[in-house]
Amino acid sequence: RSVVSSSQLVYSAGFFLTVSVDSMLKVAKHCAQANKTYCLNLSAPFLCQFFKDQMSSVLPFTDIVFGNETEAATYSEVNNLNTSDVAQIALKIAMLPKENGSKSRLVVITQGEGDVIAVE
Repeated sequence: RSVVSSSQLVYSAGFFLTVSVDSMLKVAKHCAQANKTYCLNLSAPFLCQFFKDQMSSVLPFTDIVFGNETEAATYSEVNNLNTSDVAQIALKIAMLPKENGSKSRLVVITQGEGDVIAVE
């Protein structure tokens, strides 16, 4: 608890969605209430597919979302964003409802050797 309390930024791999979404939510909510930065990595396409509800419960408390083009495409498909354009997917994720309104959400999508998409 003291590590989280003294931190200004917390980064979480999406893989924790498979085993402990409750702990992710506890930390993410703390960050939102204390105006700290909470980061989430989409981590793998299967998380977007099979842990959609868990991911959706954490995203409102997330300030920075990281992912790659495959994860973004899967997120778009599973959540009916109706686009395969990575920049549009990033923008739509950035515009999702957010608990801590004092800062916008940054979405960073890598594309292998291609350009990195960053949307805020």
